[in-house]
Parts: sequence; structure tokens; C-alpha cells
Amino acid sequence: MRTSLGRYWVIFALIYAGVMLLVNVVTHGFNIDLGSGANVAMLFAAGYGSAIKFVNDNKRAPDAVEKRKLIWGSFSISIAISIVAMFVLSMILGEESWREFIQFLHEVPVIVWTITIPVITLLYYFLLSFMYGWGARKYAEKATAKNAI
Repeated sequence: MRTSLGRYWVIFALIYAGVMLLVNVVTHGFNIDLGSGANVAMLFAAGYGSAIKFVNDNKRAPDAVEKRKLIWGSFSISIAISIVAMFVLSMILGEESWREFIQFLHEVPVIVWTITIPVITLLYYFLLSFMYGWGARKYAEKATAKNAI
């Protein structure tokens, strides 16, 4: 039986946006550079939170079709939230930050973008696949064992 996945995308979006806000408060408020690891942590937290909610609601891990839809929906949501956050941050920081960003885009060679974008996409895909696959299955096994006792 397939489950409607909309609520799990909303949960993913809320967790992702919340963790992103927290990371931005820490990085900008305390002038700490967390690097690209912060992006992985945001994706991990949101994916795992959504996977746990799925397992708790459905008493099972997502099947292959649900997993694929959850991965691509979550990936799309993470990109959309990141774009919106970039625009909001540029409005807060002012026009100069936008010019610096555009200048950065022009300075990076096309070959770097050609390699970086697919690599990051694969990284995001595999991390989300891990969360909605192995992570969800392991959580479901533990939850089942805990309730059986």
C-alpha cells in the first residue's frame, strides 16, 4: 500500500529550513565558518527526520517507489529552500553581496561547474538514498523490536 508523501516532504522542508536558520545564525552571528559540512548536516537531519516520521506513521520503511519519490522530492525541496534563503540573505546583506556572488559565478571556470554540480547532486542523492533506505530500515527494525518486547 502506497502512502501519500506530501506530509513527509513538508516535514523535510521544515527541518531543513529550521536547521539552515540555526546554521546561519551560528555562522553569521558568531562569525564561525562551518564549511560545506554544514550543508551535509542539514540534509542528513532533514532526511533522517522525515524518514523517522514515515516509519513511525506507516510502521515500515518506504518501498522502492516511495523511496525514489522521497529522494527526488527532498532534493528538489532542498534546492528550492537554498535558493530562497540565498535571496533572503542577499536582501539582508545588501546589493553588494549580490554583486560579489555574481562576480564569483563569473570567476569560476565552466569546467569546475561541470564537475561540481553533478558531484554535489550525486552526494545529495546518495545521502538521501541512505536516509530513506538503510536509515529508515534500521529505524523500523529497532522500532519493531522495541514494541515486540
